[in-house]
Amino acid sequence: MKLPSNILDIRGYSPEKAISELKCCSDCIDKKGCMWLINDIEPIHCYKYLMEHDYHFQTFIVSKNEYRVFISRA
Repeated sequence: MKLPSNILDIRGYSPEKAISELKCCSDCIDKKGCMWLINDIEPIHCYKYLMEHDYHFQTFIVSKNEYRVFISRA
C-alpha cells in the first residue's frame, strides 16, 4: 500500500537513512504545508535536523511503539 505523499514512515530505517528521506520529503512540506513522520521509536535524530531548518514539529505518542510527528514550516 502506497502512503500519501505527506506521510513518511521511517520505521526500521537507520538514523542516516531517516534523515536522508526527511531531506527528500521536505519539499512536500513547502508545497502542502505539512507532513507526518511515523516511527516505532521517538525519532530524536530527526529533531535536530528539523530545528536546524526552522520546522515546527509536535510529537504524538500513539502507543509504546508508534510515534507520529506532525511537521510544518516555521
